[in-house]
Amino acid sequence: PGLRRGQDTPKGRQRSMAAAVLTAALALAAHGSAGLWSPWAPLRTLALPTRLRMCVRSLRPPIEPMAINAIVAAWKRADGDVDAVVREALERRAFDGDARLDEEDRSLLTTWISGVLVDQAALQAALAALAAREPFYDDAELGVGHDDNPYVVLCRAECMLALWLLHRAPEDVRRPVQFIDADRLGLLEACIVDGVEG
Repeated sequence: PGLRRGQDTPKGRQRSMAAAVLTAALALAAHGSAGLWSPWAPLRTLALPTRLRMCVRSLRPPIEPMAINAIVAAWKRADGDVDAVVREALERRAFDGDARLDEEDRSLLTTWISGVLVDQAALQAALAALAAREPFYDDAELGVGHDDNPYVVLCRAECMLALWLLHRAPEDVRRPVQFIDADRLGLLEACIVDGVEG
């Protein structure tokens, strides 16, 4: 009842669903910013409601791998220039138009890298103590080992970022740690980071 001929078929239902999604998207795009919206404006220029902006952001590549690679890059620099490391990371990301960072992401990236580098002595000591308490766990996966082993160094940066976000990061820049496997995450969550300064 209430269906026009042809609507109660697979193709009809698909067309109805597509129309409903398009209508909802246009309504969301126009919401609160009708004067700025036009049918020809690119989606990224629209003043979208917060919930829709969050959905769009969640589709972009995460910044955690960038932070981990930038921490490794900072260790290789003689001057340890965090601003230069972040700038180089942003330049590489800028080649992908859909993956460019907004101001919030850039600020997070800078804060995370700086935080890990400032606290690196305490974080690395915590990882070494954790490896000693877990003799059956692979030290390399906790970033404990020789500096000339790229895998160890990469795992160290990964675990140190996770430790910093879990135990040292201020509330306003703390994010869920979703880039570490469940086994290591459980160990790092229970890890104690002392007050050793970097």
